[in-house]
Amino acid sequence: MRTTRQHGFSLIEVLVAIAIFGLMFGGVFTSVNQGNDLLRLSANMLQARLLANTTIETMKVRPFEKLQSHSFSETTSQGRMTVDVRISEFQSPTLKKIDVSVHWKDHRKRSRKLALSTLRSQYSLVRGN
Repeated sequence: MRTTRQHGFSLIEVLVAIAIFGLMFGGVFTSVNQGNDLLRLSANMLQARLLANTTIETMKVRPFEKLQSHSFSETTSQGRMTVDVRISEFQSPTLKKIDVSVHWKDHRKRSRKLALSTLRSQYSLVRGN
C-alpha cells in the first residue's frame, strides 16, 4: 500500500477562507464607517455648542432694553449653521428668557438641531446695564 500526501488546499477550503476574510473585513469596514460618522457628528455638535454659547454670552452683555429676537447664519469649518435667537418675557418684566437654537445639515443631508436657553435679569452685574 502506498499513501500519498497531498500538499495545498482544495477549492472548497480556499472559498471558505475567502468568505471568512470577507465577513471580517466587512465588519471592520462597517465599524470604521460608523466611527467616522460619529466623529463628524461630534465635531458638528461641538461647533454648534460653541456658536450657541457665544451667542448667549453676547446676549448677556447687551443692554436689557435692546434684547430682541433675530436670526443669522454662519459658515464654520463644519459647514453652514443657522442660529435663531428668541427673546421672551419670563414671569415678570424684569426677566427675559433667551432661547438659542442652532440648525445645520449633516454630511447625509439630515437636519440637526441644538438648543440652549438661559434667563437674563434686568439687574445685571455688568457695568453700564
